[in-house]
Amino acid sequence: MEDVDAAAIKRLVEVSAKANHDEADSPLVLDFWKSITALEFSLSDERGKPTRLARTRQKIARVGVAQTLADLAVSAKPSEGFFLLKERDMLEMSAESVILRHAHAFEKSVLEAAQLRLKQA
Repeated sequence: MEDVDAAAIKRLVEVSAKANHDEADSPLVLDFWKSITALEFSLSDERGKPTRLARTRQKIARVGVAQTLADLAVSAKPSEGFFLLKERDMLEMSAESVILRHAHAFEKSVLEAAQLRLKQA
């Protein structure tokens, strides 16, 4: 039954992520929205009420997905979301992991910062 639940949640994350962005042709954007959606579902389930990453969503609206990802990776300390994902054994959904999966879209300094943060984790 857990396999069915996991598959259902994964599908729900994919569908919800696609509904959250206007760049349907961008794998980078879709990948990051999947991460945000997965963490929001996890937090909502744990807290028993809908939980949204409001500050992250506001930043995306202001500067876009790529810049939000870059800023998260090069910041002096990991974001709250990074710690939340780490606690849930979901670091593959972190901004740093998204960056490394889409390395062609980022500068070398951003890639190095993402690699270092994940290595230290």
